[in-house]
Amino acid sequence: MNKPDKSIVSAEKIKDMIKAVLDERQMHIEKLKEKDIDQLAEEISIYHHELEYQNSELRRIQLDLERVNHHYIDLFEEAPLGYVIYGEDGLIVKANKLFSKHFFHTDGSKGKRIESLISPEDQDAFYLHLKKVISQRKKDTVYVQSSGPQRLFLRIESNLMPCEEEVLIRSAVIDITVERMYEEELKKAKEEAERANLAKSNFLRNISHDLRTPVGAIRGFAELIEMAESKDDIAESVEVITLSCDNMLKMVNNLIDLAKIESGKMDLAEEPFHLKDVTETTIKILSEKANSKGLELQVTISDDLPKTVIGDASHLQNILLNIVGNAIKFTQEGLIKIEVLPVTSDDNYGCIRFEITDTGIGFAKPEQSELFEPFTQFHKNQGDYEGSGLGLMISKKMIELMNGVIHLESEPGAGTSVIFTVCFKNR
Repeated sequence: MNKPDKSIVSAEKIKDMIKAVLDERQMHIEKLKEKDIDQLAEEISIYHHELEYQNSELRRIQLDLERVNHHYIDLFEEAPLGYVIYGEDGLIVKANKLFSKHFFHTDGSKGKRIESLISPEDQDAFYLHLKKVISQRKKDTVYVQSSGPQRLFLRIESNLMPCEEEVLIRSAVIDITVERMYEEELKKAKEEAERANLAKSNFLRNISHDLRTPVGAIRGFAELIEMAESKDDIAESVEVITLSCDNMLKMVNNLIDLAKIESGKMDLAEEPFHLKDVTETTIKILSEKANSKGLELQVTISDDLPKTVIGDASHLQNILLNIVGNAIKFTQEGLIKIEVLPVTSDDNYGCIRFEITDTGIGFAKPEQSELFEPFTQFHKNQGDYEGSGLGLMISKKMIELMNGVIHLESEPGAGTSVIFTVCFKNR
């Protein structure tokens, strides 16, 4: 009996063993594969959820950005002031509606240049403004006037936009014309108030002097009367006292009239009077003063004047005394003409024109505008002209209360003509 071959058995066993090992390894690999696929699927599922969440957030952010962008566009376009964006070369990239319509009078300003808005005399200031904004990279403000026939006062506030590709400047252009006008009016009112205060101070100083002079004369001549030895001396002193009292009374009346005018409580009488008589009486009062200076008074009263009118004879006389008195005061030689004639008339009212012309020193244009201002007094090289500075202003107000107007025509060295009209009720 043959014995089995041990080497062959061993080879088969080895083969079975190798197969068993390989099978076991294959099973292990399969198990490993199954485990990796499940883990990978789980991770992919997690990533998928994260991506969905991120996409959702991105969509929400995108919507927010769109809303913000629309809001910004609305603010930019509908802003109550002009907004404009332009490059370093001044070429406009974008502008809102108000800027385009208000400053360029069109619906679009893209492609135009910002400097075309600026007046030529302010171009240098605007260029320095832009240079400062670009070089210092901070906000700056400049005040300029616009170009074109209707000059506007503008405040331009500019700063750089956050843009890396190019230099862009955003400016807010604000029309401050109304504010500037208010500022100018306030400045003018302040200057006028200061001038008025100065004029009042000068007036108080002068009126104090003017009142002191007749008071001193009255006191002095009263003492002379006590020592007088003859009636002629007494009469002369009494005449000076009377004249001084008249001057004081005139100044006091002017002050009272001024107070009434400023308080709006000036009332005019309505009584019948003769125009011709009032005019002739006034001229008679002033004739002595004119004669003392060697001046001739020429009076022409139209025969067409109404004989009797209804109004305030006293204030009409004061007007004539002030205006004719001024003509005498500012005239050193020559004559003074007074003309009175009717202008218009109907069954109820009649307007009378008075024209007083002298050959005196005359007044330049700047002085003419001040003649009817209160407390105005003139001190010429030819000499000082006394007075409170109230007469013409009060006369002007009286004439206006009588539904009239007054103006003057004058040239230095060629005399002055004062023309005024007043209206009265016909009797």
